[in-house]
Amino acid sequence: MGWKLGYIPLIEQVVGRQETSHIIICTHDPLVIGGLTRKQVQIFNKIDVNRKIVAHPPDIDPKGMGVAAILTSELFGLPTTLDYDTQEKVDRKRELSFKSMKFGLTKDESNELIRLGEELGALDYAKTIRDHLYEKFLTELMSFDKYKLPKLSSEEREEQEKIAKKIIDKMIAEGKL
Repeated sequence: MGWKLGYIPLIEQVVGRQETSHIIICTHDPLVIGGLTRKQVQIFNKIDVNRKIVAHPPDIDPKGMGVAAILTSELFGLPTTLDYDTQEKVDRKRELSFKSMKFGLTKDESNELIRLGEELGALDYAKTIRDHLYEKFLTELMSFDKYKLPKLSSEEREEQEKIAKKIIDKMIAEGKL
């Protein structure tokens, strides 16, 4: 697999860094594009029933994203890199966590949330799998400079919770949750 990470640099080494040349590589392997910038990548999409194809660069650089993030980005468009059963458990845990914060849980739901937390924690999926909804939430939250501080006052925590609720409400309104 290591050769895949070095494939593009190898091509550059052989042919040089040509600004007037293009190399077209079609791949289903995120490792091949994992070191490229958005300017070096084009996404091809069919846009209508007449099979018209358009190409455009991705919104973000694949470089530094990692395999799971590339697979769940616009580059590959997978909804998840988890198997369906595990993804259903992640979704259910997220649903129960949200309900817990918003409305509270029944005893059975609370027990289910604990069980799901233990089960998913044992898988250690959080270290290798990108939860795209959580990432969007954190990206939005961290755009507020004052919340990058390591310690928050109680007023700042309260304000952070209000902003988090606004972000969640916005994501729900946009159909992302």
